[in-house]
Amino acid sequence: MARLELAWNRLVERHEMLRASSTATGPAADPGRVPHYAIEVVDAGDQADLDALRETMSRQVLDLERWPLFDLRVARQAIDRSASRSTRRPTPSAR
Repeated sequence: MARLELAWNRLVERHEMLRASSTATGPAADPGRVPHYAIEVVDAGDQADLDALRETMSRQVLDLERWPLFDLRVARQAIDRSASRSTRRPTPSAR
């Protein structure tokens, strides 16, 4: 997670439009430096939680006069390792 956050913040430093904001009269003059962006980690228990998060974020309206103009989150789910095992039997090889 730390590497993703570091990479994202380097991207923001490199690309001016990721630091941009706007005012009632147009774009802000110079985005300059912005604070470190901390990526929120959300614990999603199941598909319904993921669907709810997606719905919330898809309807979100960001304030154009305040940075950031994006909302980046990481959804974490527990992996059921027993369900990922194959139940198929190996097929005998042809001789």
